Amino acid sequence: MPKCNINLMQCAGLENLMQTMIDTLKTEFLNAIEQLKTQFEQKLNELFSNKSNIPDDLDSETILIDELADRQSRAGNIIPYNLPESGNGVFSQNNYLDGVKTIQKGLEIADKDKIHTLRLGRPGVNPRPLKQHVAADVPDAGKKLSDDEIINEVEERNKRATNLTLLNLPGPNENSAELRKTSDLSNCITTILPDANADNTSILSCVRLGKFNKEKIRPLRIVFTTSQLALQVVKAYQRKDVDLIGISLTLNDQLKLNIINVYLPPGSPTEYYDVIFEYLENNCLLSSNTVIVGDFNIPQYYVQMVLNKALNYISSSSIFLRDFLNVNNLRQCNFVLNSNTRLLDLVLISDNLNCTVSRNENPLVTEDQHHPSLSLTLGIPMSKKVTITDYIVHCVISIDWFRVMVITNVNEALDSFYDEIFNLFNTYIPKSTVRTSSYPMWFTPTIIDLVKKKQQMWKRFKKFGYERDLMQVNSLRKRIKNDIKKEYTNFISLAEHNIKGDPKNLWKDRVNRFTGNSESLRRLL
Repeated sequence: MPKCNINLMQCAGLENLMQTMIDTLKTEFLNAIEQLKTQFEQKLNELFSNKSNIPDDLDSETILIDELADRQSRAGNIIPYNLPESGNGVFSQNNYLDGVKTIQKGLEIADKDKIHTLRLGRPGVNPRPLKQHVAADVPDAGKKLSDDEIINEVEERNKRATNLTLLNLPGPNENSAELRKTSDLSNCITTILPDANADNTSILSCVRLGKFNKEKIRPLRIVFTTSQLALQVVKAYQRKDVDLIGISLTLNDQLKLNIINVYLPPGSPTEYYDVIFEYLENNCLLSSNTVIVGDFNIPQYYVQMVLNKALNYISSSSIFLRDFLNVNNLRQCNFVLNSNTRLLDLVLISDNLNCTVSRNENPLVTEDQHHPSLSLTLGIPMSKKVTITDYIVHCVISIDWFRVMVITNVNEALDSFYDEIFNLFNTYIPKSTVRTSSYPMWFTPTIIDLVKKKQQMWKRFKKFGYERDLMQVNSLRKRIKNDIKKEYTNFISLAEHNIKGDPKNLWKDRVNRFTGNSESLRRLL
């Protein structure tokens, strides 16, 4: 018996020891899990904090890598032309046996399964091109790009993105290379960078390509700090091809006339037209007498907007021009076509002016076949009747709209805009009180006059008692009743006829009967 007690005590001790060890392991495991959780949260927060440091051109590099990978997959493609098709008279997409034999022989390929071949296009008189993809294990069938070559290509393209090469830019003729380099850098800083809102810190290097020759203009390569600066310089340099010049004339000390000449080179981007039209609208069209002439190079405008012919595409520049004319109350009055039956030169005038455009048979300079010489006859109204709209237009021009535009809150800006507009209306537009009649709607002016005349005769009869006045009152009463009955019948017929067009007016009239408002019934008639 004592021996059993000793064993039980030993088992109890072992149980306590095991429980202690389990608790210790549990505590250590939970601590390790908590520590890993803390480290994971720290790394996650670090990733989120460094998210803004990811370069903007990562997507472009990814696209470039995909492109190079796609090129790598196409490295085994061979597209031979003018290979005859099988002469069995059956044309199908898989008709390629002759081409397979030709390629097998040229590349010394024993297994024809190494070549996947497909004819491109629809069958016709001429043999179709043959697209053949050769397996990658065929030697010399195509060069496979490695990962290092892809990365090097990406880095090389990123470096070249900051380069800009200018042609036909005159350079210095100094004998010293250092002086020529300094002069080129100074020329770039003074002529090119200001248009792109950049400074001399934006240029890393400025080098002429090729050997020095006083008789030839060498290309100038400029390396910028970022590709965005190079793109800004390109856009600013291209906009120098756009010309705009204008004069303002005052005729007889009373009439102001704006004459503007515009030139946009062929193939100008759409944003050029948007910028030019916005500039003209904000700076040159404050006067109602404006003439704009020039070469806009929008041949689609005449086809789409004037002839109303549909093209395969919609010209955005034509839409910009149409909106510009409509918003500023201008019209195009030149319809003299060039030798190619196209219209490039436009004459835009204010709607209140009269202009006749004709072909000038005796030009002062040599005529360009794309731009015929034009003769403009402008009729200007020297005087006109002043109306309220003239004062309103003058006040609209004189309003300081900048303080409305600087308001950041949309609702406040809209309220400020309408306050200015309604102040003009309250100042220059006269107001009158709407007078409502106490007579029913079917009472005509003739009936109302008869009613008033009957009331006068009745008052006279009550005052003097003449029998003749009473007879006239009875006669007027009878006539008034007949006229009212007739007009009421016409009124009901007209109301029933018009109510078919807008049945809601009937219910509006029934509601307005309780408020004494009969305007809906007036609209019904």
